[in-house]
Amino acid sequence: VSVLDCAGDAEAGSEVDVIATYRVGEGARGISLSPDGSTAWVDVGFDYSVAELRLDPDAPGVGVEPEKVVRRTTGDLAFSPDALAGRRTFNDARDRHLTPSGVAACATCHLDGGDDGVTWRISTDDIPTKMRRTPPVWRLAEGTKPLHWDGEFDSAADLTAATIRNLLGGDGLLVDTSKVAAYMAEIEAPPPGADVDPGQVDRGRVLFETICAECHAGDVGTDGRAHDLGRTSDDPDGELDEVVTPTLLGTRARAPFFHDGSAATLEEALEGEAHGALPLLDDVDRRRLLDYLATR
Repeated sequence: VSVLDCAGDAEAGSEVDVIATYRVGEGARGISLSPDGSTAWVDVGFDYSVAELRLDPDAPGVGVEPEKVVRRTTGDLAFSPDALAGRRTFNDARDRHLTPSGVAACATCHLDGGDDGVTWRISTDDIPTKMRRTPPVWRLAEGTKPLHWDGEFDSAADLTAATIRNLLGGDGLLVDTSKVAAYMAEIEAPPPGADVDPGQVDRGRVLFETICAECHAGDVGTDGRAHDLGRTSDDPDGELDEVVTPTLLGTRARAPFFHDGSAATLEEALEGEAHGALPLLDDVDRRRLLDYLATR
């Protein structure tokens, strides 16, 4: 964690000075700052600790160690030992076998197992040009469904290995992809917000079970099958003969929608011909269905 002096005139081209640098441990994430800016507390996620940082006014520019590290009470950890090891690999941008650039990691596009909200135009020596929306990897357990929008992979470990080689540019040597697969299988989607009308949600659930549940089946919301949806994209690179039913985990926070990101909102996604009878719903029932999907 670095402390920068940003008091200079940016428009005049003033340089930003580094006041101090702290090594806090593995997986530093959130930072809470005191009102006077002299003390900070850092959530060191992988070490299950909180680092307390204090500026030393007598030693500007000198890296100092945290004055105090508070170990958090963890109790039973949410992840298995294999998943914890996989989480480190998933977030590692330093292992040259994973990513020679030293910049990107799996978590760059799939932070906490979610997604970056980006539709990428992908083209490499091994991948013909295609346009695909980043999917989440929450609860990506073996056998849940074929993986990728086109169902190219059956194994999360094989998917991880191919991603390392073809997208991150690594050789995958000494990388235990089975542990990454274990991590993805155990990641839970964020809980839904509480700002929903229970009555509307119950009515929306009935609509969902009547109209949608044949394809969006089960706890994760997918039948694991590929479907011919007709014309699937307005962009030639987004065309896909058959699209694997996506999971509904975290649907409320995953715009844009569809494999090519062509629906900016969930409302737009429900209007397309891919969803059959849904465009025939009146405004009241459509709102009920959206309220239910907000709980997924």
